[in-house]
Amino acid sequence: MTKADISDLYDKHADAIDRAVSSMPGMPVFDECGSLDATCRNYMIMLVGALLVCGVPIDEASELAASITSIVSSPMRENLGREVGRC
Repeated sequence: MTKADISDLYDKHADAIDRAVSSMPGMPVFDECGSLDATCRNYMIMLVGALLVCGVPIDEASELAASITSIVSSPMRENLGREVGRC
């Protein structure tokens, strides 16, 4: 999917995205396994479900969830391996 396609999906489902994200807890920094990838996968699965409940078709919900999860997790990925107190 192109950036324009994703942007169109965001516009088309803005209300559903807002309701879905508002209904979920925030993404934790790490899960029980301590793996950011596992945490992102679990968050994306929950987000797909929340989007489906809000009426977004499965194919579009999957694309939106992947995009949103990538955006939410990018600051955490940037900070992985940094020392505490260092930017």
